[in-house]
Amino acid sequence: MAEFESQFRSYRELVESALDDAIADEPGLNAVMRYAVLGGGKRVRGVLTLTFANGAEAAARLAAAIELLHAYTLVHDDLPCMDDDDMRRGKPSAHKAFGEWQALLAGDALQALAFKLASEVGDGFTAILAEAATAVCAGQYMDLEGNADLHALTRCKTAALFVAACKLGALAAD
Repeated sequence: MAEFESQFRSYRELVESALDDAIADEPGLNAVMRYAVLGGGKRVRGVLTLTFANGAEAAARLAAAIELLHAYTLVHDDLPCMDDDDMRRGKPSAHKAFGEWQALLAGDALQALAFKLASEVGDGFTAILAEAATAVCAGQYMDLEGNADLHALTRCKTAALFVAACKLGALAAD
């Protein structure tokens, strides 16, 4: 168990560092993006990407990409027009801390940045992210519509990102 915890911690730190590098520490939109991404989260999706990548050099950027995509979903999910959550990871959600339009744009930019990072790694990675992003949107639609069964909702909103994380790593490992 100690070996697993050590590896998880090491991968988590690598993901956190890649995320920090991905978003410049600047005021304005970047500040909202960094607030939404850094300083919290288990980074399970990124750790899965690194695990499946089996040491592939580009895996840290892919791990950051899946975590950016996940952060985008959380920012949008918290918005008043969605689930209207005031707190995320023990602190005010992005729209509470910065404003609704700022959070919306930060979420959009996080998604775009995820695709940028994946496209810089090579072919095939953006398609994996696109499939996951589309599934998450479909799941959110079902959630807000109010008539989806829990299995379908979980498959779209949660499982799609876990599957994408594993696929990204596996593709990176070839």
